[in-house]
Amino acid sequence: MNRTVAALAGLLTVQLVVAAGLGFARTGPSGPAKQVPLVALSSHKVDRITIEGPNKAKVVLAQVKGSWQLPGLADFPADQTRVKSLVDALGKLTEGLPVATTRDAQTRFKVSDTDFERRVTLSSGGKTIGTVLFGTSPSMREIHARREGQSGVYSVQFASWQMPAQESDWEDKRLLQIPVRDIAAIDVAGLHIVHTEDEAAKAGGAKKGGAKTGDAKARDAKVADAKPNDAKAAAKQPAWQASGLAAGETLDQTAAASLAGSLADLEFDHVLEGAPPADDGLASPVLTLTVTKRGGGNVVYRIGKSKDGKTYTLKSSSRSEYFAVPSFAAEPLIAAAAHDKLLGIKPAAVAAKH
Repeated sequence: MNRTVAALAGLLTVQLVVAAGLGFARTGPSGPAKQVPLVALSSHKVDRITIEGPNKAKVVLAQVKGSWQLPGLADFPADQTRVKSLVDALGKLTEGLPVATTRDAQTRFKVSDTDFERRVTLSSGGKTIGTVLFGTSPSMREIHARREGQSGVYSVQFASWQMPAQESDWEDKRLLQIPVRDIAAIDVAGLHIVHTEDEAAKAGGAKKGGAKTGDAKARDAKVADAKPNDAKAAAKQPAWQASGLAAGETLDQTAAASLAGSLADLEFDHVLEGAPPADDGLASPVLTLTVTKRGGGNVVYRIGKSKDGKTYTLKSSSRSEYFAVPSFAAEPLIAAAAHDKLLGIKPAAVAAKH
């Protein structure tokens, strides 16, 4: 009897082990839940983004011929890098486990259809890909989100500053900049300042275009007889040269380089919609400056100062718009373009102390 019971018990054990093995083979080991995208962008090319915020704030970004623009601002160029970063970041957001699913929670976390911090709608070819509502922020770089049409509220790694709902925050602030390498000459304060490389190129072109003068022949003879040390000295010639100087005046190389750098770093605050302010000061600008670009073409900058002295308005011949420029950007450029500054002449009050 005991042998029969033992045999039956052993058979039951074998059956249980086999059943467990078959079950494991069918289901496999348990693993983390699949990460579901908050918005599925992998099979779509986003070409339109609508961002809405509190108090009816709204901005639309549209891609035209591969370039992002602001339709609400007469198709003014948007910051391409910032828009791309937004799309990339949104495409990486996943749902995870919901922190809440009730309608009351949607209101509490400010992700309801009528109360939200941001509502972002992504479209492609005129069709909506998805809409996500963003609300309260439980911690730094973390925000509650809900996909429109669903009840689940999730906590995702994102921040509201990455999706501002004002057009001015998406404008390409670097649109008026001219890289130093593209500046051939600057006309300002009665001076014509030319980059040495461009002056040498002009001189070379003149030599090829006609017979050499006596001075040119003498210069060529000196070059032919030049010693290595002379060549090194020639390589150290000033980067900038100026005409329009009075007797005894010289161009300050550091000041000229600083002016070129200011133009390369120039940024505006926002585009002025409609007509410029009546007191923009452009009728008698505090700065008028012309840049000749390598490869041809001139750009004229004019900066006006308001009567109260608090705001500056910029007009560039390369654009039809007027731009508001903050004082911390306008004043250093105005100072860098001053005649005495370019000549390295210190103000009398400063010079008296030295």
